[in-house]
Amino acid sequence: MSNAALETAIEAAWEARDTITPATRGETREAIEDTLNALDGGTLRVAERLADGTWHVNQWAKKAV
Repeated sequence: MSNAALETAIEAAWEARDTITPATRGETREAIEDTLNALDGGTLRVAERLADGTWHVNQWAKKAV
């Protein structure tokens, strides 16, 4: 999944987070696992420094954790 697709799926999952359990499968599970793998692999960061020195926080990545 692209980061944009992951963001959309994670935001939707966040809104329904009370229904997510360890048994959750499908797109929600895949999006969470893909996001965690990207964070673990260093291809995605919760916070990243931009060229102008400011910081951008990927709130959706925080929600996946």
